[in-house]
Amino acid sequence: MDRDGSLDTLLLYGREGCHLCDDAHEVLTALLERRSGAGLAAPAIRVVDIDDDAAAHDAFHATIPVIAWGDRRLELATSAGAIGRFLEEALDQHGPAVLPAEDRGGVR
Repeated sequence: MDRDGSLDTLLLYGREGCHLCDDAHEVLTALLERRSGAGLAAPAIRVVDIDDDAAAHDAFHATIPVIAWGDRRLELATSAGAIGRFLEEALDQHGPAVLPAEDRGGVR
């Protein structure tokens, strides 16, 4: 859940100057626009700078970029394929919250 208790915002944890985080944001934005155009769930993105949030820094400093939706996370979100699978599984409620390591590409 988002910090306000809702599931209408997808969180992207990263930090300023992180090119992987910038790339993940671009991919995430494009995939959500595609989902929206297809009539599928496409929540807003809220970027959380881990350098401004001590708890997020402690949790994710070694695994950014991290995408979170409810109780699901995709750590090291650097692959467009993994981000797309995460969105399908999380937003469309398919598959388990925790995938086997060999299948998850960082999803927890």
